Amino acid sequence: MKYLYFLLYLLWSTTFYSQGTIVLQPDAAAGKDARIFNLDALANYGSDPDFIASILNYNGEPGTTRSIIQFDLSGVPEGFDIVDARLSLWYNHESSTPGQLGDNAAVLRRLIQPWEENTVMWNQQPQYTTENEALIPASANSSQDHLFIDVTGLVRDMMSNPNTSFGFMFMLQDEQGEKAMKFYSSDGPVADKHPMLQITYGTVATSETTFENAVIQPNPFTDEFIIQNLQGKYSISIFDMNSRKLLSFDVDSNGNDLVISQAESLPAGIYLLKARGESGFYLSKIIKAK
Repeated sequence: MKYLYFLLYLLWSTTFYSQGTIVLQPDAAAGKDARIFNLDALANYGSDPDFIASILNYNGEPGTTRSIIQFDLSGVPEGFDIVDARLSLWYNHESSTPGQLGDNAAVLRRLIQPWEENTVMWNQQPQYTTENEALIPASANSSQDHLFIDVTGLVRDMMSNPNTSFGFMFMLQDEQGEKAMKFYSSDGPVADKHPMLQITYGTVATSETTFENAVIQPNPFTDEFIIQNLQGKYSISIFDMNSRKLLSFDVDSNGNDLVISQAESLPAGIYLLKARGESGFYLSKIIKAK
């Protein structure tokens, strides 16, 4: 038993790192994407096989196409930082629409208004912000895939601002001339070439750098523990080593202390505790002894 406590204290005093990755690649049924076209501004293209950004000549008239897409981010555990996010797009060989044409540098921007796949159109397209936009360089060849595009800043913004985040706007950086960049949409016929978003989330916390002046006593604990020097109401979440949320509850302080008794049912082990309240957001490791 003494050796077990020594090992637990050793793990507690070192850096705690918790990380996970989710991969989102929905099909036509679960996916949400559409293209919009200025020359057919009242038409809906919610089931189009192309995810495309272009400016092309249509009988002497320039036609601009943009595409929008939204992924379901609910699988990212609440409160975790976005370490990395990558969007992969595959060239659509089966579509007759021109693609990977001209100086086709493109950009991904965060949509800040809601939209519906089966009703969205050019004349009612959702607005976007250029904050933390992700640039896509011009294609090097006529059938290039663009894989692992860094959209970390955009996804961080989406997680931090869920009420004003509704996916990506895909458009050319310069909507003049004649150029195009196209890929499979989630409605495309090849399942493994649908747009794919890979998100790595995690957090790093140490006993020396987290909770500032707050102290958890006792730690390890058996039935309950106290977080000292925290005042007010806090939302508490407890995660296991695989980033799975096990408990979530609210606690009001008793003077300067938060008394936590809701973790009594946890099996013995090491956990990550998160407390969010009026005075800030705090992290710490906790150890259940038995």
